[in-house]
Amino acid sequence: MNRTICAVCASSHLIPIHTLKAYPLSVGAHEGTDDFGDLHFVGCTSCGCVQLQNLIDAETLYKYSHNNTFNTATWKDHHDQFKTFIVEDLSDTHLLEFGGYSGTLAERILKERPEQQYTIIDLCNIDPQIPGVSFQTGNCETSKISSKSVALSHVFEHLYNPLNFIKNMNENGVESIYISIPNMDILLKRQNISFLNIEHTYYINHPFIVLMFQRNGFFLHRSVAFRDHSLFFHFRKGHSDPQPYQNPELINKFHDYFIKREQLFMSIIIERPVFIAPAGHFGQLIYYYLKHNAANIIGFLDNDPTKLNKRVYGTSCKTYSMDHICNIIEPITILLADSPYISEITAQLLSYKPQSHIHIIRAT
Repeated sequence: MNRTICAVCASSHLIPIHTLKAYPLSVGAHEGTDDFGDLHFVGCTSCGCVQLQNLIDAETLYKYSHNNTFNTATWKDHHDQFKTFIVEDLSDTHLLEFGGYSGTLAERILKERPEQQYTIIDLCNIDPQIPGVSFQTGNCETSKISSKSVALSHVFEHLYNPLNFIKNMNENGVESIYISIPNMDILLKRQNISFLNIEHTYYINHPFIVLMFQRNGFFLHRSVAFRDHSLFFHFRKGHSDPQPYQNPELINKFHDYFIKREQLFMSIIIERPVFIAPAGHFGQLIYYYLKHNAANIIGFLDNDPTKLNKRVYGTSCKTYSMDHICNIIEPITILLADSPYISEITAQLLSYKPQSHIHIIRAT
């Protein structure tokens, strides 16, 4: 599936920026044969949004649960704060959440409001089996909606056709939409090594998302920032005058970013066995660039119990729990991706093995 128009402004003026050749076409730990293909990143000359052009079939990509990061300290705080953000405005008796297969947001909202009717729709067909929650398998971009209030926690940036999603909400009578997205402006500023990938397929920030909703029948009621991690939005149905926003400099920034990222990995020399942390799309990218030295990569370290003792897709290595390093006598090196969770991961690793050498990877 190829993206022929911009995800943000629907312009067809897309120009090539960068290609990753023979990249793994899934994230997680699937059994069987791995698929690889070229990933083509393009920029929209009309608005500046940078995005992935060739898209993986969504039904395949999200069929299995593969990113249960909701138990880390940062994510627990995120879900607590997003729950509070939602219930402060929520007056409807029914809330529909898209992409909430983990059930962590639903549990928080129902604990505070046990009378709330709650439905989850997710491409992943694993029912979290939470009392009082109705679960359905489906695609939020095409689903028939029966609720006036909708929530998405780190789902909007995964949509292939976000403009169609907003139109779908409008046409189905949705009146309130609560959204949490990654703070991509900060991720780009920090030169985070992986925030556009096969799942986060387009660059979305505060001005872009507000303009998208304004052009399609909604206005921004309220927004807040959660640390330097996420942005929370509450959109309501109604007219507002769209505020023009274009950021053509994003194309140049991303062009430089991709060059710096490749130079960074070319400069990394592995002379002794290493671990990569975390797994998921961060670890997968690190392995992709360093696979020529795969003999020295012991495996991945991660806190997600669903990943443990499974091979990371597109690699020859398995994922181990963080405390696995306690079992290793000799000094070890850990290649740690710079991410919003870097402080807590670093502290955790050093608590297990204080003499570890932690090499932080950022494209600066």
